[in-house]
Amino acid sequence: YVEPGIKAVLAITDGEYTVEGTYAELMSGATFLMLFNAHEAALGIIFTFIEFPGYKSARVLFAFGRAMEEMTEEILLAEQWAKAQGCKFVEAYVRTQSRARLFSRFGYLPKWTVLRKELT
Repeated sequence: YVEPGIKAVLAITDGEYTVEGTYAELMSGATFLMLFNAHEAALGIIFTFIEFPGYKSARVLFAFGRAMEEMTEEILLAEQWAKAQGCKFVEAYVRTQSRARLFSRFGYLPKWTVLRKELT
């Protein structure tokens, strides 16, 4: 159930990521996969860690699954895991639709919006 989920997410990244590259990063330990409910309604989250001078952040590279809106408990567990790894924040790049209107008149082509949550 992981590979189809990753392939679906990669389809919207315009070639920025590949299945092979994603697999290689998982195998090397550069990224981490959390998988909840390993069946058709699985939720998968692939993280990487970003080290800044004053803090560490868990960056969500991909999240996939058919029931993401219903997986509140799983998202909270992922946040707890990130905090246990020493992260102060979780951040995620999400597809941007509405932001395009704000900057398009200046020639910007926004593709992603960054969301950040402080872990307390």
